[in-house]
Amino acid sequence: MTIVTIRNSAGMTLTLTTIGASVMRLQAPGGAEGARDVVLGLADEAAYRDNPPYLGCLVGRVAGRIWPTRVRIDGAEHVLQVNEGAEVHLHGGREGWHVRDWTVVNQSADEVTLGYVSPDGEGGYPGTVRAEVRYALTPDNAWTVEVSATTDALTPVSLTQHAYFNLGGDGGGTVEAHTLRILARETFNLAPNAAADGTLALIAGTALDFTHPAELGPRIQALGGLDHCFRLDGAPGTYRLAAELRCPGAPFGLDVLTDQPALQAYSGNYLDGSILGRAGPLRQHAGVCLEAQEPPNAVCHPALGPVLLAPGERYARRTTYRLVTAWADRSLSWSPPPALR
Repeated sequence: MTIVTIRNSAGMTLTLTTIGASVMRLQAPGGAEGARDVVLGLADEAAYRDNPPYLGCLVGRVAGRIWPTRVRIDGAEHVLQVNEGAEVHLHGGREGWHVRDWTVVNQSADEVTLGYVSPDGEGGYPGTVRAEVRYALTPDNAWTVEVSATTDALTPVSLTQHAYFNLGGDGGGTVEAHTLRILARETFNLAPNAAADGTLALIAGTALDFTHPAELGPRIQALGGLDHCFRLDGAPGTYRLAAELRCPGAPFGLDVLTDQPALQAYSGNYLDGSILGRAGPLRQHAGVCLEAQEPPNAVCHPALGPVLLAPGERYARRTTYRLVTAWADRSLSWSPPPALR
């Protein structure tokens, strides 16, 4: 296990462990209140070796839930490792990349690149995958996550960063008063086991309508917890604004930009106080994840979008989490949220 810290010229710092390429701290620059951690972290670095809530890790080989777990790839059947309930493969399985040892490839003051080689058969997947993630801090207080991968056999790849954000600071209570906007008009429908069922639905007027800024608390209550994936507006591969997160009284907000086609929003529903964070037990809704990724369960539903990586191809995606001091001047930002139906 290696601990790495990078920082930008404005005083923003990011601390990570090579276990799971997991971000332990993202400290925003000071001001009157001093530096503020805006991501949740575990109390002990060694705890990232067993990280059931996936705090701050790089998720792979495939983000999200896959069901059924018997999948056919390149004419052969592969059985993926079940690690949620009796039938679902989640975030790469028990032996996913979130608990694997990554290697520091190179490092400078404001960026670090880590690598991992996933062997053939890991989690049930075919092919050996060589992956890298580059974390960089920019002078304008943005954290950029660039992921890439190659393979020697046809295999699904969908990588995401699983940081839990709380703009009130780690230990600052729940995110229920946070306001979220997602630039998407469709969501991926879910089966009863929460895996995407291969269909899409328009979200206008529902509790999943975040096209205008909406307070999380009422939406979490209406949905019984937010754990849904949205198909982002704009063409996949186009780097664009995907989401805006704001917190009353916080000196900054968060913008999410990505070239990924989808965004999973998760409100920490399964945090139950049994896991110790830096500021005490991690309780329900203590943070919100904004996970840019490929369409969920696309390995079982190819019509949702391509998710297979072939030999000779290179998977490369970029997501940026940018701290902003005020709402950007966009016409939709302060429009009243639509009534729920």
